[in-house]
Amino acid sequence: MARLYSAASVRELDRRAIEVCGIPGYTLMQRAASAAWTAARWRWPNARRVAVFCGPGNNGGDGYEVARLARASRVTVSPSSRKRRVSPDSSVSGSRPPLVISSRDP
Repeated sequence: MARLYSAASVRELDRRAIEVCGIPGYTLMQRAASAAWTAARWRWPNARRVAVFCGPGNNGGDGYEVARLARASRVTVSPSSRKRRVSPDSSVSGSRPPLVISSRDP
């Protein structure tokens, strides 16, 4: 897979969006999750169960939001609580517990 951006450059883009453009970090998280969920639904339109693996930090927060969108779409999400350090924006994600969500097409 070709890498479009390095992790450092994405962090810089996030920082600029937040500090220069005034976009809240949680809004960026919601936008990323929406794009990811839209892409997943396009690729697997008949999936009824999903797996989302969330780590610490804002990428984990994106995953929590993807899980929220999946549930809102009536797709089964199997949460498994894990105690991890999360970023402030991740914790805003509805103050949901960290999730390990597993999925496959039926």
